[in-house]
Amino acid sequence: PIIREGFTSKTMRPAYIAMSTPMEPCDFIKRQFGEQPCVAPTNLAARINAARVNIMGDHKDAWMRRLKWMAYEEILNGKYTISGDSYPTTLIDFGRDPGLAYVNAGATLWGNTTANPAKDFQEMASAISVKGSVVADVVLMGQAAWDAFIETSSVNKWWNNCCNGNNNMPNPYPTLPSDDWEFKGKYGAYNIYVVQDSYENDAGVRTKYFPTDSVVVMARGKGVRAFGGIRNLKAMRENRHVAEYFMNEFESESGKCATLTFESAPLLFATNANYASKRKVV
Repeated sequence: PIIREGFTSKTMRPAYIAMSTPMEPCDFIKRQFGEQPCVAPTNLAARINAARVNIMGDHKDAWMRRLKWMAYEEILNGKYTISGDSYPTTLIDFGRDPGLAYVNAGATLWGNTTANPAKDFQEMASAISVKGSVVADVVLMGQAAWDAFIETSSVNKWWNNCCNGNNNMPNPYPTLPSDDWEFKGKYGAYNIYVVQDSYENDAGVRTKYFPTDSVVVMARGKGVRAFGGIRNLKAMRENRHVAEYFMNEFESESGKCATLTFESAPLLFATNANYASKRKVV
C-alpha cells in the first residue's frame, strides 16, 4: 500500500529592514576625502553625487551582512532568531533533525593523536544521507578547527604529501564565495574550506560569522533567498514592490535636507533542512 505522509505548513512574516541616512548642505561645503588639495575644488553637484553613491553602497553592504548572518545561522543550526522595531522576537526554525549536531570530547578532540577527522566526516555525511537524502561533499571549518585538523597525524601527512602546504590543489567549485571561504584542498570525498568572514555586532565587537571551533559537513545548493513585498507607496505605484530591495531618495521642500532610504524584507531558508551537520571539534 502507498501511505500518505501529509505535510506541515507554517506561515511567517519576514522581518523588515528599513535604513535611512540624511544629507544636509553643510556636509558638502568642505573638501571631501579623495579631492586633491591646492587645486580648484570639485563642483558641489559632484560632491553630492559622490556622497549619494557612498551612502547607497553602505546601505547595501549592511543589508548583505544581514543576509550573510541569516545564511550562516541556517547552515550551522537550521534556525535563527529575528527581531526588530515593532517586530516581535521570532525563532525561525526549519526543523533540522537534532541528531545532526555533534560535540567531540576528550580523546576525540581534534589535535589529539587519537582524533579521527575522516571518521567524523563520514559519520556526519552518513547521517545527512539518511536524514536528508542528499550527498554531502563540502566541509566548512573555523580557523581553530582547521589548525587542529592539520595537526592530526593522518591529516598532516595528507597536507604535506598532496598539498605541499601551499594550497595548490585546484578548486573544483570556483563559483563558491571565495571572498568568505578559503579553499584548502580535497580530503577524500570532501572539499575543505575555512570560513574567514566577520562582522561588527551591536556592541561594536568584530565577530566571526562561523564559530572558530566547529566544522560543518554539507551538501551544496540547498539555500533559497526569499523576500516579502516592499511596503512603500512609491515602490507600489512604480510596480517595484516585488523586489529584493528598494532604494529611494526624497528631499524636503525647503531644500535643507535629503534622505536616502533602503528597504527589504528577506527570509533565507533551505529547501532541505537536513542537508548539513555541525560538529564542535576543539
